[in-house]
Amino acid sequence: MNNFFQAGVRALIVPCWCLVVGILLQGCGGDRAAPFTPVSSSSCSSSSSSSSSDSSSSSSSSSDGSCNSSSSSSSSSSSSSLSSSSLSSVNVVEVLAAASAASSLSQTQRNTQVMRSSSEYDALATSYVGYTLTAQDFELGQVLLIDDGTINNCDAHLSFDSNISAQELTDNTVKVTLGYTESAQKTNCLPSSSRPFYFYFINTRKLIVFEEVIE
Repeated sequence: MNNFFQAGVRALIVPCWCLVVGILLQGCGGDRAAPFTPVSSSSCSSSSSSSSSDSSSSSSSSSDGSCNSSSSSSSSSSSSSLSSSSLSSVNVVEVLAAASAASSLSQTQRNTQVMRSSSEYDALATSYVGYTLTAQDFELGQVLLIDDGTINNCDAHLSFDSNISAQELTDNTVKVTLGYTESAQKTNCLPSSSRPFYFYFINTRKLIVFEEVIE
């Protein structure tokens, strides 16, 4: 009889222990339906990943905007710096300004010429004024001739107004800006002609790119 009673008790103990263990596991999360996934902070490159809720999606978009804005701002600042550094002024000095040439010239149209050596400079100066002008340092710079050509004051024409500036463009080029005044044709006018021209020293050996503006 005792043996039968002990066997019955042992048969009840095993299911009880299984029930207790099951309850404990349920309380500790052992029977979790979805696995636990830790959340890590995202960088600019991963913030475009889709989220499972509206609030997460909104947060992700905001993060993207911050990254794009920061990148755009940095790029704009760098571009601005490059732009300002590429526009360094170059010194320009007037050598001579005259209302007419000393002798008749074959070229009668408005023109500009660049002299990069003393021999070119002396030859061109002599043809315009009849003598050599003040020597210039061609190791440091070059000379520019601005010739308005033969102007009939009654005709429509452009005339250089002595407004000149030079700015560096690249490592090899410089932009020279020339200002001109526009004159319309005149009807009741007493005709006269002139040949204004100018010599300027540009303090750089870089190649010249011209820009002409009407002022």
